[in-house]
Amino acid sequence: MALSTRPFADALLRHFVSLLALLGPAGRWRVCRCLAPLVLLLAHSTRRRLIQHLHLAFPAMGRSARTRLALRSYARVCMGVLDSLFLKELRVDIAYEDAGARQALTQGERACVSTLHMGCYETVALALQRLTGRCTTLAKLPPGLPSIATRLRASGIRYLDRTEGNQLFELVAALRKGGFVCLHADHQGRDIEVRFLGQTTKAPVGCALVAALGGAPLLLGHAQMLAAGHYRVSFSTLSTQAPGRDLASLKRQVRRCYRRFDALVRAHPEHYYWSYARFRPRAEPQAGPPQSKPAAFSQEPVRSWRGAL
Repeated sequence: MALSTRPFADALLRHFVSLLALLGPAGRWRVCRCLAPLVLLLAHSTRRRLIQHLHLAFPAMGRSARTRLALRSYARVCMGVLDSLFLKELRVDIAYEDAGARQALTQGERACVSTLHMGCYETVALALQRLTGRCTTLAKLPPGLPSIATRLRASGIRYLDRTEGNQLFELVAALRKGGFVCLHADHQGRDIEVRFLGQTTKAPVGCALVAALGGAPLLLGHAQMLAAGHYRVSFSTLSTQAPGRDLASLKRQVRRCYRRFDALVRAHPEHYYWSYARFRPRAEPQAGPPQSKPAAFSQEPVRSWRGAL
């Protein structure tokens, strides 16, 4: 987009957000349930990735069940994107899955939280901010649209812009100053080989490395949408102490994290962002008998999609 048109785009976005505010959470959820089938009908790459990833995780799932799951999950993705513009208004319940996570977040001086693309992607950082008042996270803030950054930062979370270069030292410094860092760790990476959704792939070492350099325990946080504008964020412990800085320790922590990710995604598939471009380059085929090719999503009749929501 040309620089001269960006102020117009930002003004248009502000008016759009004002309209969304008038709808309220329930109205936005109705919009998302109608919007999800339309987006998947028109966005061929998104639809293809979504179905392929569901097939990787659930190869025995039938086409109809896969379609229903695809629509339920993508409607929640759409809702999560809209909810990120209303972070201050969200209701967030906080749960601790073990005593270590509770102690680290209520009595500890610092912690690094690894999360994944479930629910509204910002709600884990939001819960961390409401608990501690000292949350730093990393995001790719769109250039030329300052109203998005303004609304995100209105929650109190300190956002570092991924587009401004390597922010490793800023994240480590935040921990050393007694802060709490939240990072998405389910990106495609080049550092550590892991198993995820039945595939051998590579993951970034970033979250474990930040915890190691910052001297902080490593936790896992994930979000689930309970109702329109209402989420539950759960925290659990990956390491009660700061991970070691040696490669073997970092590998151990990243693989432990991905085992938890895999279990969470399989247990709560309707909350995961299945169309995220996670496998780049495409994962190598696994040994064994050939599996059937995923059915084309576009073959499902459009009239069946709304019933799936």
